[in-house]
Amino acid sequence: MSEADDEPFARVIQAHMRGFLRSTVTGCAFAAAHAPEASDALYDAVHVGPLDEDLPTDIESALDTAAEARAAAVVVFPELRTAPDICSLLALLHGRERWRMERVPWKTHARPDALVGLWWRTAAGNHTSVMGLAPLGSMPATRRAPYVALVAWTGRHENEHWTKRTRGEVGLVDMRLPPSLTEPDKYRTAFKRTRDEVKAIEAALAEGAAEPNVAFCLPAEYQDRLAHMAAWPT
Repeated sequence: MSEADDEPFARVIQAHMRGFLRSTVTGCAFAAAHAPEASDALYDAVHVGPLDEDLPTDIESALDTAAEARAAAVVVFPELRTAPDICSLLALLHGRERWRMERVPWKTHARPDALVGLWWRTAAGNHTSVMGLAPLGSMPATRRAPYVALVAWTGRHENEHWTKRTRGEVGLVDMRLPPSLTEPDKYRTAFKRTRDEVKAIEAALAEGAAEPNVAFCLPAEYQDRLAHMAAWPT
């Protein structure tokens, strides 16, 4: 997604984002295991430049390429910094054939902020929930990354240990495991550690926005900008 002149900049962004995913900030042992710089478990794409009409096609190409590579897509937008920027990104994707956006109701710890769900239809015909990352205070603490990004698993069911599958859907939990976590005992340990750490963070911060079907949590004042993109109660 970046031009040749921007490749050094893109490499810095990729390394920085992988550093975030390896950190304990996310609470996810699987993200940490997948994110070493030499790992091929992630397909990194960096968009440099303005949001324009070609961007959705570029994003879609990255998601399909990630599926072919059996990697999770991490599409990063280092020049987006604000909630209006994210609304503009969502507006570009709204209405396209393979995208669906929806309002997600709060289950716990509700606040006026808007929970936005973003779904993508994979080349295999499955739907996958896209996770958003962003440096915004309204985002869950575990998803306050240094850059705005879309993260998604667009492949097939490749995690043999995950059997709670929904027909026609895939998600990040389905991505292929790194060698360090393929053994059942190690997988169970990592799964329990992730679940416990994330629950502890959410409980301590009274956080209800870190749901698997939530892409972004945006400040309440942007409800009107989101309303025309989905069935969005006002």
